[in-house]
Order: sequence, then C-alpha cells, then structure tokens
Amino acid sequence: ERLAEHTLGMERPASISFGEALAAFLSTHSKQKHRPSTARENKRILERHFLPKFGKRDLADIRTAEIATLLDGLQDTPSEAEHAFRVLRTFLNFCTKRGHLRESPLGQLEPPLRQQARERVLSEEELSKVWKQARAIGHPYGTIVQLLILCGQRTGETAAFRWSWIDAEGISLPAQVTKNGRASRIPYGPLTRSVLEAVPKNGNLLFPA
Repeated sequence: ERLAEHTLGMERPASISFGEALAAFLSTHSKQKHRPSTARENKRILERHFLPKFGKRDLADIRTAEIATLLDGLQDTPSEAEHAFRVLRTFLNFCTKRGHLRESPLGQLEPPLRQQARERVLSEEELSKVWKQARAIGHPYGTIVQLLILCGQRTGETAAFRWSWIDAEGISLPAQVTKNGRASRIPYGPLTRSVLEAVPKNGNLLFPA
C-alpha cells in the first residue's frame, strides 16, 4: 500500500496538527508578509472559528464537509463568513506549500456570498442619539464612536490612534495601520479637539488594550 501510494504520488504528508501548523503560519508567513493589523485579524479569525474544532486534529484528516459545516454556521454574519473563508484559504495554501497537505481540504468550496454594500445612512436625529449615548459612555468605547463619527476612519485605525500621530491641526496615520497601505492625513476641527482633550493621557495609545 505504501509503495502504491508512492508510485501514484499519493504519499501521506508527515503528521502535524492543525494547531501546530497554525502556530507556524502566524509566526512566519502572517508575521512577515502581513501588516500588524492584518496579522492580528488572521489570528482572531483562525483561533475563534477553526482552532476549537480542529486544534488537536491531524491536518491531513480534516475534510471539506467539516469546513463547509463551520462556514454554514456563520451565514447569519456574511461578512465574517467571507473573511473566515479567505483567511482559512490563505492558511491552507501555506500548509500545502510547506508539504503539510497534498491539497487543500477547501476543495471546490465557493466563497460565501459577499455582503451587499449598505445604502442606508443614519439620519441626523439617529446620529444625534448615537453621539449623546457615546458621550455618556465615555472613554474608551464611547470616545472611539465619537471619533468614528467625526473623522470617518475605520474602526481598527481609530482604535490604534497614538498621541504621537496627533498635532494641533490633524492626525497623521502611518501606512502600516491603514487598509490600503498608504499614509494619510486627517484634518480636524474644534469638536474633534474637544473630544481628544477629554481623553486621559496614559501612555502613547489613546485606547490602551
């Protein structure tokens, strides 16, 4: 049987668990090739949705149907489902290139349907209610919402704000924290300044973990 597998190019890869392969992926490929924010999100997705199910399993024993079942369980959150599929595909391709798998168990699975862009925006009345509630909640989460409203940046970018990026006229985002990998400059006015002045200055980050 072993000789036949060798002849047909069907030799089973050396045994490695999903968890062991994941640790290697995060410490090498993801750390070296992705921005820190992307690496953190890869870790979150894989550890939250796949590690509990597959952590101790031999990577080569994981079947397409099992992955499909997990992804189907995320259908109520289509954006998360799509993201989980794409991060898992990157991880399994890494495992295949490393020789841990002969082929990816994603098989012929299609990505979950992409979430449709939302056309609705908050009315002025709704936005006012959100603002007042965020102000009541205060730092850190309420302050993040206030800055999202005022600056129009992504949640991850806003939560990563550092005092060293802020001067009297604007906020300078470095390329390593932006989704498009480009540095950007955000001018701000008196209302944003008043929100920033109310933030406790404990270290370099506005919102320490």
